[in-house]
Amino acid sequence: MLVYRKTDGWMLGAVLPPARMIFELLELPTSLLGAIKSLESESMLNGRGHRPSDSTIRAIEKGAASKKSEGRLAEYLPDYLLPDDSCIEEYSRSGGSDFSRHEWKSVISSLQGKGIIPELEPFFCYIEERIVKEEALQNKVYPDNGRGAPCGDMLEAIGEYLDIASFFGGVEVRNEEAFMNLCHSGRFGPDQELRTIISFELDFIFGALRSVERGIISFWMDKDPDFLSRYPLIYKEGIFSLIMPLIKGDKIVGPFHRLLVLLRNRFSEEERSWVSLSDDFPVKNQSAYTDSELKQKRKGLLTKWRKFERKSCEKVFPLNNIIVDIINRRMQNSEGVMGVIIISITAKMMERILSMHINFSEQFNFDGNEDVVIQEYRRYQEFRRLDMLKSGIDY
Repeated sequence: MLVYRKTDGWMLGAVLPPARMIFELLELPTSLLGAIKSLESESMLNGRGHRPSDSTIRAIEKGAASKKSEGRLAEYLPDYLLPDDSCIEEYSRSGGSDFSRHEWKSVISSLQGKGIIPELEPFFCYIEERIVKEEALQNKVYPDNGRGAPCGDMLEAIGEYLDIASFFGGVEVRNEEAFMNLCHSGRFGPDQELRTIISFELDFIFGALRSVERGIISFWMDKDPDFLSRYPLIYKEGIFSLIMPLIKGDKIVGPFHRLLVLLRNRFSEEERSWVSLSDDFPVKNQSAYTDSELKQKRKGLLTKWRKFERKSCEKVFPLNNIIVDIINRRMQNSEGVMGVIIISITAKMMERILSMHINFSEQFNFDGNEDVVIQEYRRYQEFRRLDMLKSGIDY
């Protein structure tokens, strides 16, 4: 897909995009070696024995190292980080595949060993549902054990496993080339083509956001039975509807800007000042600045973080550890901290994806391309409403 994939398998990735690309968007480690280095940076592996080299760790992850090297790594790592043999075997068999469940199975296996935090339990249930759907899709599109040409109407088959309805005018489409031919045939207008592609891209994202939202709110309600009555904005709108992008005048207000508004107002409808938020921004070598200099430095950070950039590479975000620091300062001794950290890191991911979509939309030759993209994102609120009706969960 546009965001998830750079290959002809973009459509197949709509059901279950690669874990690696989602983790990259979240700024999380995307490999065993990356996870090890992250733990080492937090001094969490001190005194655990002899560490294999980086190249050996990469070989172990691919199933290409000796038993002796694997044993050495097993002594160095906590059990939950050790790669599962069945996941390694499936990863090896699926080389070059357009399907991603082997990656997600490995992620789930590792996290189950460590213990999945309660706020994310519904998300990983959602991933397991998508794994089942992807396997069913593969068996339908490639009935000959994944070999040969795809069978039948690929887009219609994929559509059976998506939550957002997409439309293709009842035309049989077997691959991306045929889809693009349909778009250029005059049967689709450019706005319709753009909407369809963006809806494909957002299908997995919307389901993931909804599952995370349910997990966080459920955890907060367990800790505070009066939570929803004390936070009517969240009861009415949910969480992620509140960070979906807007257009004001000729400017896009991105998800991370809207996240900062929530943090500023402490998830209420009461307006607070931007200074009340920026006062909690950590500044390196803070003691070296006067109060006036410190205020200006924090104001500069706030301006950069609020600004939406159409090219994601130009956007300045706070690092995840800075976000954690800010939230800990604003929510001292609160059991809701982890949920707000998850929301904040997710807002960064959503802004990156939005920038990619906005940049992509510029190739479509019609006025209002950015409006179309924003409208597709704002369909999340309707997606949430329908999910509440379907699941019987009223938050």
